[in-house]
Amino acid sequence: MKTADYTRHIVTALEADKIAARLEDTILDFLAEPVVQCCILGLRALACSEPRQYWSEFREMIGDVRGLDPDDAPRWRTLESELGQARRHIAASAEKPPDDAEALREVLRTAVEPFLAPIRARYSQYARGTFYEDCLGKLAEVLAQEARRGAWQAALDGVEGIGTVPILTIHKSKGLEYEAVFFIGLEDGAFWNFGKAPDQEMNAFYVAVSRAKRKIVFTFSRVRRIGKQSSRQSAAAIGAIYKLMSKAGVHVQQHTVISDTDTTAT
Repeated sequence: MKTADYTRHIVTALEADKIAARLEDTILDFLAEPVVQCCILGLRALACSEPRQYWSEFREMIGDVRGLDPDDAPRWRTLESELGQARRHIAASAEKPPDDAEALREVLRTAVEPFLAPIRARYSQYARGTFYEDCLGKLAEVLAQEARRGAWQAALDGVEGIGTVPILTIHKSKGLEYEAVFFIGLEDGAFWNFGKAPDQEMNAFYVAVSRAKRKIVFTFSRVRRIGKQSSRQSAAAIGAIYKLMSKAGVHVQQHTVISDTDTTAT
């Protein structure tokens, strides 16, 4: 619930080493939306200078949702002509993604959306209200923020978080896997409900552990600043977790750090 507070110093340190990091909690659900995934694939196929496999993937996907028979050569040629026209339109209007969300929304509207009608019709969440428009509007906003990277390929990589350290809560990490996981704040303050619901909190710990394929690191700080308040931390309430790790032979290292708030942490 306090992701930014727990990781702001880490983000600053990573930025100093030119390593990108971002909070994923607010963007993961949005990126999982089918219409957003299709738009990103469409832009990779139609806007990137070297579309590579994306062209064939997008072509096959649109052919599938249109119900094209694999042997219906005329209809496939028509689709390829439409795709080629859309690619030329983007090339003529935007050699690289503009840093303006409205301009990007227009690119989506004129070049990519004409292929999305069957996909939009397939999912009920887009049938009512403004959710469909909200998804594409959000995509345009995020892509505009990543336009500083230059080329379409780099900007789209930025949207999807490729080459970026993801920062997210345990809840949002469910179902995901990473080579290495760094769990920030294995402290009573983070597991404040452990005394009332130890099984639930222990399950959350297991979720965190099982995200890592190769390596996981836990951190503990003697003093933790959340918002404007600093408070001393302990691990007494979650001692059961530390006993598990001790039994498993988890190696412990101690470091002393003086932060910009004069906080000593280990």
